[in-house]
Amino acid sequence: MLATAQRRSPRAPIRLKHVSIQFDARYEVTATETGKSSSEWFCKVACDASSASLHGYFVELLAATANSLPDQLDDSAVDEAVEALMELFRKMAMPSRASMTGLWGELLLINASPSPQRMVDAWHVAPTDDFDFAADAFRIEVKSTSSVIREHEFSLRQVRSGRPDDFIASVVLRSSADGLSVLDLARRITPELTDAGQAKLWQLVIETLGDDAESTEWQTFDVASATASLMLVPARHIPAPTIAAGDSRFISDVRFRAQIGEICSQHAMPLSALL
Repeated sequence: MLATAQRRSPRAPIRLKHVSIQFDARYEVTATETGKSSSEWFCKVACDASSASLHGYFVELLAATANSLPDQLDDSAVDEAVEALMELFRKMAMPSRASMTGLWGELLLINASPSPQRMVDAWHVAPTDDFDFAADAFRIEVKSTSSVIREHEFSLRQVRSGRPDDFIASVVLRSSADGLSVLDLARRITPELTDAGQAKLWQLVIETLGDDAESTEWQTFDVASATASLMLVPARHIPAPTIAAGDSRFISDVRFRAQIGEICSQHAMPLSALL
């Protein structure tokens, strides 16, 4: 429910795959502190009852969105907020833009950071960016694996950019029935964030998961084990193929796999050194 002024011009209800939106809905509201009731105008956003696995994401996103908005919205502010929400809800019906384990690893890095807000500020806008986190002082690409061997896929751009402040964060995930899902881990982070930071977190989680959001509840990982496995290494130490000078203008988007367990043991540094 988004508190609004009564609309100057009516707007028809909206129905998407998982969500319905109703404008100019009038409800009686009772303040829990005083017990006083008043009749107010709202924009009602409802999640389909049959989409139970999405309810957690829906509630968190709407709460973060409402907290980041003024107490009462005029027509233009309502329309702007609704358009942004509809775009996110449409993406929930689209294929995932990144792996669930990759997103879980990124959330783990935020959770393990001494400054979760700063990490969320640096979090990528698009999952296809070369680095998951980018700030003035650093860029970090997170690599997650469920194998005991620290073998990850890299692009040559990530490890041979020539920038000394580029880093790889390697995480080993272990499935656990009593571990945390993406939703659980994101909820653990939100109390450390501003209202705007919470809104960004949930927007990126939903955008990244796409239609996979309906199937993430059962995918849970041990947070303590993953945090203990987290290794941050300068990207320049990652072994990579060499492109001959004469061939570099013909070759692009080089991708390769590398085992970096030994590199991590030799060159790992604490995340706190960057923040």
